[in-house]
Amino acid sequence: MRQILLEGINWALFARKAVDHGLAGLVGHTLATIAPEGVPDEILDAFRMNIDQTRKRNCGLFDGLATMMEALKKSSVEAIPFKGPVLALEAYGDLGLRVFHDLDFLIRDSDVRQTMATLRELRYERQEQLTEAQIEVVQRLQGQDFLYSKAMGIGVEPHTRLTPNRMALDIDYRGLWHRARSTTLSARPMLTLEPEDHFLILAIHGGKELWWRIGWACDVAAYIASHPSLNWSNIVGRAHAQGCLRMVLLAVSLAR
Repeated sequence: MRQILLEGINWALFARKAVDHGLAGLVGHTLATIAPEGVPDEILDAFRMNIDQTRKRNCGLFDGLATMMEALKKSSVEAIPFKGPVLALEAYGDLGLRVFHDLDFLIRDSDVRQTMATLRELRYERQEQLTEAQIEVVQRLQGQDFLYSKAMGIGVEPHTRLTPNRMALDIDYRGLWHRARSTTLSARPMLTLEPEDHFLILAIHGGKELWWRIGWACDVAAYIASHPSLNWSNIVGRAHAQGCLRMVLLAVSLAR
């Protein structure tokens, strides 16, 4: 990295690419840690400001997620948040180092109606006016819904499945729920996935989106680094059984 910096960097182009891929915070943190002497002061200051702003915004969104999980629990709905702020904390240990645009969580099919009612009470609304029949078709095909909070400026995606019907994966949802565990993130209690299952979700998501953002490969690399005790035999076995082994191998290759 220091050698590349000595050769010269187009900082305007670099900053634009970092922002486009949602990596401004991560690259700013890395440069400030490894080679601050090779970066113009105004660039470092801009990255630090970006990290502070991202952390402030994400802390508010994490509080919103925790409040949502508590409200669902009071409504007798179990929900497992994944990606988003949970990933930022589990992979990077800092809400300022990862940008996210919505809040994802997994629910059971039987809890869809109560979940939607609870989200409406929290002032999350659908942006499109759909009939009940259309909503049912979307949920059946996509395995998820999307609502938006104008007050918080964030969308939420309640998932009953992790992939749409067109992806021929046999996800072990019973196993996901069985292995999920209660934990505390930033002093807020919530249900989280077993690390091996969360890793599989990262690989599946990247494959589903064709890895068009570098940040998703960074997420995989950071998750591996922050979880040195990952059981790779379990990961490979589950991936093979669920039909996503090549997605996992590609994810690991990109991270490497």
